[in-house]
Amino acid sequence: LTDSLIPLPVLTLSFPADVEPAELAYAESFMFISFMINKVGREAFHRMIRDYTRYGDLEGALRRGTGMTLADLEERWLVYLKLRVSWIPIITSISTLWFIAALIFIYGYMRKKRQAERRLREMAEEEEIE
Repeated sequence: LTDSLIPLPVLTLSFPADVEPAELAYAESFMFISFMINKVGREAFHRMIRDYTRYGDLEGALRRGTGMTLADLEERWLVYLKLRVSWIPIITSISTLWFIAALIFIYGYMRKKRQAERRLREMAEEEEIE
């Protein structure tokens, strides 16, 4: 997933004109802003936005607002994305656990059913012998 992302320094210059890359750029922007708010705090994010609005210098606004450069933030964001979209959240989600529990239940039911059928056949064979 992270291999197909548009580098943030490219997005700071302009958004793509074509539909699919533009959709990716908007999704990427949303994820990055959400990451910033969650990791550096809402107040630091707002401070950075105010500073950028006032001076028009993104790198300076990021440094003053968050104490990090765009490259630092992008590096942390990519690590965050890899963890967020990895298998760990999928495996540990409650719906996955319920799905696995249902599979175990179905397996147990089928096994008991086969055992009961086998036992009935054995009993029928014993009756025929007597």
